[in-house]
Amino acid sequence: MLRVTTGAIGRFDSITEMIEFSRDFYGARDVESGHVDGELVLLVRPPAGPPFYSLIVHFDGERRYVVMLPHVKSPVHTAFALHRWNRRRRR
Repeated sequence: MLRVTTGAIGRFDSITEMIEFSRDFYGARDVESGHVDGELVLLVRPPAGPPFYSLIVHFDGERRYVVMLPHVKSPVHTAFALHRWNRRRRR
């Protein structure tokens, strides 16, 4: 399983929302939160490509979770998908 070290920064209101986005964006059914080396991570097993995990960050006092997501197609495509997801969720 690959660790994500570059990509787009996603900001979500909950880990559940982060999982829903990842299922939709990567077309992966197998998405969950878990622990790797004692750290809370997002685990994704997409249907095409290698499985990956990314550290989930939650800052005290904020109600947001942050995760780095690998790009699909291009950085612009990933950034636009995150923007569209956040706009749709806020309506």
